[in-house]
Amino acid sequence: PAVNYATVPVSVAVNGAPVPAPPNVRLPGPGDVKTMDARAFIRTDPMDGTDNFEPNYLAIVELATPDLPWLYTPVGVNGSRLQPWISLIVIPEGDGVTLTPQAGGPSLLRIDSPLDPAAELPDLTQADAWVHVQIAGSDLSTAALSGDSGAALSRLVSPRALVANQHYLACVVPTYHAGVNAGLGLTVDDADLAL
Repeated sequence: PAVNYATVPVSVAVNGAPVPAPPNVRLPGPGDVKTMDARAFIRTDPMDGTDNFEPNYLAIVELATPDLPWLYTPVGVNGSRLQPWISLIVIPEGDGVTLTPQAGGPSLLRIDSPLDPAAELPDLTQADAWVHVQIAGSDLSTAALSGDSGAALSRLVSPRALVANQHYLACVVPTYHAGVNAGLGLTVDDADLAL
């Protein structure tokens, strides 16, 4: 796509007569989302404050809506891969890491020296490998995803291996640059498809 949002053609009829040149409806993309409702998050593992998390596990966030990680993805499927519009990152607490709440918006995570953001953040070209849907039961149809929210959820996984005696910040962040700009209240370029 040339833009970071999708459009859907709509057919319109008035009194049974089709309207010529039906309009396209613009769907929201990652550059339209400024914050997320806390009710979207149903579970984290480890829980906040945990100091005895098993080192062979990875940090996760479970989301109440099974399609939420892909809901605002501006690009289509690439083979069998679909890039999520959000990702889970886990950063060690310490020098160079600050998380600052913003009034009426998401908290701002900064990674500065002595840390190297490129070394601390996951490879976003692989973000699709760290997100999935779980459906409880044997019905794997599309209808199962649309039904009882207790039977299906999505999960973001961080690829970072956690080490003992280290505190971390876990943050759900935009995968796309347009989403970062939206969250920061900056201008969003509709042509910005960068990760």
